[in-house]
Amino acid sequence: MKPLVFCIGLNKTGTHSLSAALRILGWTPQHDEHKNNALLENLDFGTKRVNAYLDGNLPFHFRELHRKFPGAKFILTERELRSWLRSREGHVKRNRNKKNYKGNWLKVDFKKWVRIYNSHYPAVADFFQDKPLLRMNIIEGDGWDKLCDFFSLPIPDVPFPKLYVKGGVA
Repeated sequence: MKPLVFCIGLNKTGTHSLSAALRILGWTPQHDEHKNNALLENLDFGTKRVNAYLDGNLPFHFRELHRKFPGAKFILTERELRSWLRSREGHVKRNRNKKNYKGNWLKVDFKKWVRIYNSHYPAVADFFQDKPLLRMNIIEGDGWDKLCDFFSLPIPDVPFPKLYVKGGVA
């Protein structure tokens, strides 16, 4: 049985690639901001057939998730700040061009984003300093070696997925 996995990295840090990699390794991931936000309200993870959760508000609830699911595995996806800001800006601009988009990703707010980034990553590092945590920078090339080592699994005979990555900018 696969352990429950929570990706607690911010969006635009390779979470789609990680989701695809987890699927290859046998997990059933859910990479959906709206569904994860609804699930988080009830912390109803144990009754779902999904066993890996990525994106949405999950990254901001790592303490609560760790307390409620002590056997879960946590993965922190990371990315260099400037690259992350460019990717988020591009994401917002793409959302603005979608006629039926109903999400809240329509405003570029660099100051807010920098505050989020500069508070989230140190808080996670501090909390997990004496707990197992996999840190991955998929944009810079982390892949099967780190992921499979973390789970003590053999490396698959397929390339590590790189979804939505163009020249190192996802």
